[in-house]
Amino acid sequence: MGLNITAHSAGVVVSGSIQASAILAESVNRGNFLTKGTGIAMSLAQNSNSIAAGVTVSVDRNESTVDIYGDLIAVDETGDRGDLTVSATTTQNMDGVYRGLLAAQSLAGAVSGTGKASIAGSVTVVVDNAVTAVRIHSSAAKPVTLEGGRIVLSAYDKTKLAVRAGGVSVSKGSDVGMGLAVAVIYANNTVNVIVGGGAVILGDSLEINAEKARVDFSDFESAVGLDRFITDTSDVPPADKDKVQKGMINLDRDKSDPNSSYTIDINVTTEGVVGMVDALNVLSSTNYYLEAIAGSIVSSTAAESNASVAGSVAVLAF
Repeated sequence: MGLNITAHSAGVVVSGSIQASAILAESVNRGNFLTKGTGIAMSLAQNSNSIAAGVTVSVDRNESTVDIYGDLIAVDETGDRGDLTVSATTTQNMDGVYRGLLAAQSLAGAVSGTGKASIAGSVTVVVDNAVTAVRIHSSAAKPVTLEGGRIVLSAYDKTKLAVRAGGVSVSKGSDVGMGLAVAVIYANNTVNVIVGGGAVILGDSLEINAEKARVDFSDFESAVGLDRFITDTSDVPPADKDKVQKGMINLDRDKSDPNSSYTIDINVTTEGVVGMVDALNVLSSTNYYLEAIAGSIVSSTAAESNASVAGSVAVLAF
């Protein structure tokens, strides 16, 4: 089971009055997260049962806020107005390797012999309540003045929420084979620019913008490089060959011997195979992406199976 709870907050609060030739009040929250839960059960013995479960839950409430209670005056000593910018920015899973990873993933695999049951079930749930806000706390009783040349009030959110749930059951002849997968995203992100009553805004131009930005394929960066599949350690000193990371297929040759030939090593582990699932993330570069995969295979010529059931559910609420 994987569990992630984040509540990172970046904020700017101005309570007094500020005067300068140019003013920038900015809050930036760049959050990246990945949660995984993997369950694998395997037994090929007669009368064996295999039950595997993978559960992943990610609950996020990241905030980027700017709260202005006092006056902001972007005017220099000569009376010339400068730029006045008040901005809040939130991005989630938009940096580096996270461009090619999911927010949450749960995988379950069950392999059994001729027992009573082979069951694999996975559940992935992401709840996101990110807040991005610029708030000018002005009222008729206590007005706030914003003065400058170019005045910009901006709130910006760019978030990628992608999840995967996979449950696959394989047996040689269990009475019951079941594969189940459930993927859920509940997104309640808010992006607001709020200017209170009584505010006085003096400037040459005014821009007020609240944007929930689109995520598309141009934002994608693969998390799986070619070195995950194949590597060549021929140039690595012999003493360091056991220390370097090798791919699933590794080539090696003794270059000090001109007559030497390549040797091929196969490095396949359960962790490595599960990690290869990240190669499928190419479709996930969008604001919301859900993938639920379920399968059940019962194969036997000597035993009868009562049921082989597979079901998957994907739910997006925003």
